[in-house]
Amino acid sequence: MAATEQLPTRFYKALFTLVDDMRDRAGEREEFSNSWKITVQQLRLLRTVERLTRTKSPDGVMLKTLAEALNVTPAAVSGMVETMVKRDYLQRTQAEDDRRSVRIKLSDYCCNKIQVLDSFFRGISEKIASHMPEDEFLQIVESLEKLSGDFDDMVPSRIYKH
Repeated sequence: MAATEQLPTRFYKALFTLVDDMRDRAGEREEFSNSWKITVQQLRLLRTVERLTRTKSPDGVMLKTLAEALNVTPAAVSGMVETMVKRDYLQRTQAEDDRRSVRIKLSDYCCNKIQVLDSFFRGISEKIASHMPEDEFLQIVESLEKLSGDFDDMVPSRIYKH
């Protein structure tokens, strides 16, 4: 196999390894591992709500949109949301444009927990940056931002249509 054919494999393995290592380090920290106590699916729900409210629906995400983004039924996402509302990770508000609809957002409690986690990951990123020239780190960051921004065009979702 030619070296260029191996690059895509090296890319995803290196990316996954780095992300897994960063998550493992967070999981080793008592303030994260003991206080979150949520499943992977619940974390995925929170990350999806955060992403959609940040990028598409600042007033909150409709249940149907959330179900489509997670590739689950509206009934399933409704149950997941109910659990996370009871645990104070999510909040429901009535949609102003449709009294029958609700919008889902992260609670202040969850946003505060995410800020602590973000601070931890920022610290890890600063340590990584300190081990390489600034222009090299900048190039990596800009490349990842471009890939992230272009990802839907490169690998369209079968589930969530924009």
